[in-house]
Amino acid sequence: MQMNKINHINKIKIFLLCAFAMLGFNGCASSQMHVESSEPFKIIGEIESLGGISLNKKITHLLEAEDGKVYYAYSDAYNLDDEKYQNAKFEFKGNIIKYSEIERQALQIQSISKDNIEPEKAQIDQSVYEYINSSIGFSVKIQKSWELSEFDYGVKLIKNNAEQSSTINFSRHVNLLQTNGSEDQEQRKFDIQSSAQMVDTNLIDPKYISIGPDSLIGIKYTKNDGTILIFTATGRDLIQIRFSHDQLSALDLLEENAAFNEILNSFKFMQTGSNVEQKPINQDSNVL
Repeated sequence: MQMNKINHINKIKIFLLCAFAMLGFNGCASSQMHVESSEPFKIIGEIESLGGISLNKKITHLLEAEDGKVYYAYSDAYNLDDEKYQNAKFEFKGNIIKYSEIERQALQIQSISKDNIEPEKAQIDQSVYEYINSSIGFSVKIQKSWELSEFDYGVKLIKNNAEQSSTINFSRHVNLLQTNGSEDQEQRKFDIQSSAQMVDTNLIDPKYISIGPDSLIGIKYTKNDGTILIFTATGRDLIQIRFSHDQLSALDLLEENAAFNEILNSFKFMQTGSNVEQKPINQDSNVL
């Protein structure tokens, strides 16, 4: 249970204990009850024991609904103290009861089900690690939720979410540039852009960007289907970073773009040599 829920439930328990101690509450034999729901009322939520307190000789639990509203609860048909009902969300059905001396409504539980409860989403490992690729000579920081595969001249990251997936490809095009990086910045930009158009002749509307902590020169293209292509260079080699995804909702697309930008902001070139971590490259025939 969430901490705010636990605190809320505990406050109610403390209030009840204090009230019982002050008033000598023993069940209120003169209590009157009124059934407020003509049909079984449905509440999706979690129950919590009152810790041995029996309010009005009936009520033994609290029930917090998904919307945060708290009801009293009891059942003649179920043992609500059974472990299987603890710390889990269920659909509870029954009559809403109003007792004359109790302000809060109570649910007389007649059925408990999990049939209409959406399964909890699996917790995704959001921890980040630095990945170093010695074949191309770069490093990025990525979350462990991305699946990684390596092959000649490239790396692929895939993140699957239900039936949808996002993919980031890093690939190298060898000796495609005329310049080697020692020229002025404008000449280097022009060379990167010209080389990118050799790789993909349908590129339009280039945007110049700065990549990673070393402020590398980058050129960004966005295609009609949402695919993002980014080109940068090391020496005479053109590096292509391609981000693509399935059809996503606006919120999911925002999250995926943010994840891609985090990876891009950590991208930097490494010196090739003995000081670079050597990772095995799978001899895979996959192409980007």
